[in-house]
Amino acid sequence: MNLSECPTCEVQLDDHDTEVRCWKCGWTLHTTTDPIGYQDRSDAIREATR
Repeated sequence: MNLSECPTCEVQLDDHDTEVRCWKCGWTLHTTTDPIGYQDRSDAIREATR
Protein backbone atom coordinates (compact mmCIF):
# COMPACT_ATOMS: atom_id res chain seq x y z
CA MET A 1 0.00 0.00 0.00
CA ASN A 2 1.42 3.34 -1.08
CA LEU A 3 0.43 5.96 1.50
CA SER A 4 0.85 8.81 -0.98
CA GLU A 5 -1.91 7.35 -3.17
CA CYS A 6 -5.68 7.25 -2.73
CA PRO A 7 -6.79 3.88 -1.31
CA THR A 8 -9.81 3.92 -3.63
CA CYS A 9 -8.51 4.94 -7.06
CA GLU A 10 -4.70 4.85 -6.60
CA VAL A 11 -3.92 8.38 -7.81
CA GLN A 12 -1.56 10.77 -6.03
CA LEU A 13 -3.17 12.49 -3.04
CA ASP A 14 -3.00 16.25 -2.47
CA ASP A 15 -1.96 17.61 0.93
CA HIS A 16 -3.90 20.68 2.07
CA ASP A 17 -2.21 21.24 5.50
CA THR A 18 -5.15 19.91 7.57
CA GLU A 19 -6.29 17.11 5.27
CA VAL A 20 -5.14 14.91 2.44
CA ARG A 21 -7.59 14.69 -0.44
CA CYS A 22 -7.99 12.73 -3.65
CA TRP A 23 -8.64 15.02 -6.60
CA LYS A 24 -10.36 12.23 -8.50
CA CYS A 25 -12.89 10.65 -6.11
CA GLY A 26 -12.93 13.11 -3.19
CA TRP A 27 -11.61 10.70 -0.54
CA THR A 28 -10.27 12.72 2.42
CA LEU A 29 -8.42 12.17 5.67
CA HIS A 30 -8.47 15.00 8.21
CA THR A 31 -6.01 15.78 10.99
CA THR A 32 -8.89 15.97 13.46
CA THR A 33 -10.24 12.49 12.73
CA ASP A 34 -6.93 10.61 12.35
CA PRO A 35 -3.87 12.71 13.20
CA ILE A 36 -1.38 9.82 12.95
CA GLY A 37 -2.83 8.57 9.66
CA TYR A 38 -2.79 12.11 8.28
CA GLN A 39 0.85 12.63 9.29
CA ASP A 40 1.91 9.30 7.75
CA ARG A 41 0.21 10.13 4.45
CA SER A 42 1.47 13.73 4.49
CA ASP A 43 5.05 12.49 4.95
CA ALA A 44 4.60 9.94 2.14
CA ILE A 45 3.26 12.64 -0.21
CA ARG A 46 6.23 14.87 0.61
CA GLU A 47 8.66 12.00 -0.11
CA ALA A 48 6.93 11.11 -3.38
CA THR A 49 7.11 14.67 -4.68
CA ARG A 50 10.82 15.22 -3.95
